[in-house]
Amino acid sequence: MRVRPVLSILLFAFVALLAPACLAQLPQASDTTSPPTPGVGHDYLGGLAETVNPANGSVSIRLSAIMPPGRGITLPFSFAYDSAGAFYYGQSGNNVPHYTTITNAVLAQGGWSYALPLLTHSQQSWTVQGPSGIDLRTLTCTEAINYVFQDPTGNRHNMGLAVNTSIPAWLPYCGGTGPSILQGGEGPILATTSESTHPPVTITDGNGAVYSFPYPSSNPTIPTSISDRNGNTLSISSTISPVSASVTDTLGRTAVSVPTFGSSPDNISVAGLGSPYQVSWTTASASFTISAFNLPGNTAYPTPLSGSANVVSQIVLPNSQKYTFTYDSTYGMLKKMVYPSGGYVRYVWGLNLQAQFFSGATYDSNGVTSNSYACRYDSPAVTDRYVSLTARPKSFISTFPILHPGRAALISTPARPPQSRPMTSSATRTLPPPMRTLLLVSPASRT
Repeated sequence: MRVRPVLSILLFAFVALLAPACLAQLPQASDTTSPPTPGVGHDYLGGLAETVNPANGSVSIRLSAIMPPGRGITLPFSFAYDSAGAFYYGQSGNNVPHYTTITNAVLAQGGWSYALPLLTHSQQSWTVQGPSGIDLRTLTCTEAINYVFQDPTGNRHNMGLAVNTSIPAWLPYCGGTGPSILQGGEGPILATTSESTHPPVTITDGNGAVYSFPYPSSNPTIPTSISDRNGNTLSISSTISPVSASVTDTLGRTAVSVPTFGSSPDNISVAGLGSPYQVSWTTASASFTISAFNLPGNTAYPTPLSGSANVVSQIVLPNSQKYTFTYDSTYGMLKKMVYPSGGYVRYVWGLNLQAQFFSGATYDSNGVTSNSYACRYDSPAVTDRYVSLTARPKSFISTFPILHPGRAALISTPARPPQSRPMTSSATRTLPPPMRTLLLVSPASRT
């Protein structure tokens, strides 16, 4: 967390709160909260709509809607799930660290999101006493930090912005007029803003598309417009309460309309399709105990963890076919996705021991650190992945056994029983722990 130093020259200052305010926001992108990022130098496991990161055992789902092409720029839309961020160990405001989830955010909860572009930040505040003989009031100073951009594919990026949003006349007493960080980004993505009480943010991606965001309020904010490098512009209207969004494309059509979020069902309309996508919701709960190695001099890390979140139970397509989803009762993560064909992918979850690091603190009413946390802790991860191409009973299994780091694992095909159809051939791959995949292979199509 970035904390601005408060100058004490000619004033009596005390810090009321240095921790971020309790806002409904996207978490900072990290190993425990980041979806898979294509092209980062390593590969993933996965199928048509799902991806598993073998480095940390996280799962991502992307179910793309059929979007009508626009002139010059077409905004993709998908139903996205990311176990990285569905539940994660973090803090809400000045609270003790706990197993938390994204709740009450615009188009995002429980690891699921309707993948429109989003921008979020957190707000930190502290109070200072005005200098004697000039201003005897207690002044509240504020700063916007932890900006996170979710791109149209559902991937999240830390923007590195930090803006002093205090009342301008109070800036000299809040620690000076700077240094605000008004330009940031990640990789080819550039973010710019200005120093004011409600600064808008402009983000330019690697393709030259420009996203214009108003000042993020207490919830993540959707851009009001997106333009390509040729000036083709689509507009987006949205509301916070109730949550809704509508995209008007470069041809003036309502390309996609999201009138509700979490209503069970949500009816998402897409231009050119005769029926909407219907999304139903349920609740996933988690309760388990981890181990933690606390660094000397820090408060012991809480190890009994629990939480709950609203999650998607099924998505009905415009052609009335559907995807269904069930969740692990221990860790609250996605356990099984059934495709419209009846085929499925199923995950077994366990703990990746001492795999993650957390640091944080809580503060008393005078801004003095009351508890500091720094430790390594166990993190939920996929240990086994089962895939069936049909709903038929499993007969043939190919196994990816994890032996030792760096050692090749044999993808074997069992002996073919009488009258069976041809199976896939054997292959050799190198797979890092803790992932193990069981592939349930159906007989080849009849000729």
